[in-house]
Amino acid sequence: MLEFFYPTEPGWIELMWKNWKNSHLQHLSFPFLKSYPSKFPNSPYQPFWMYLYYSKSSTQDATLEDTVQYRVRVIDHNRQGFPPQITHIHYHNNIQQPSGNEKIWFLVDLIEEIECNNRLLKAKDFNHADSGKTLTKTIRNSIAPCICNCKNIHTKRSYP
Repeated sequence: MLEFFYPTEPGWIELMWKNWKNSHLQHLSFPFLKSYPSKFPNSPYQPFWMYLYYSKSSTQDATLEDTVQYRVRVIDHNRQGFPPQITHIHYHNNIQQPSGNEKIWFLVDLIEEIECNNRLLKAKDFNHADSGKTLTKTIRNSIAPCICNCKNIHTKRSYP
């Protein structure tokens, strides 16, 4: 399965997870605001993992700096969004309406809290899918294709 690296900040993932679970809806949808990624699968129906990465500048919690604690399985993506009848829609900063800055929407059917060998994954556990590129430098304004080097990922909890 293809893999991508999504830069984010702590806090909103837990809130998104809780709200999705409480909604009892089949899917989760959330946007990316910075740019439309250029390296996504041609077929919008090809599932892929998206690892949610906390950069050093996105958290004040030193234990979370430069880590990946969660991943989501994306089953579709588009520029318009997904129907609210079957989808819990999580907007940026938990506001209840689109900001108008959404560049792409993701449709998710699974979220996992993960570990590698009983520890949080670190950025160094990943490589950019394009050799010669540094992963953490390419995600400042986009979502980058990656390769997870940890082959021993353990799921601590998941939903649904």
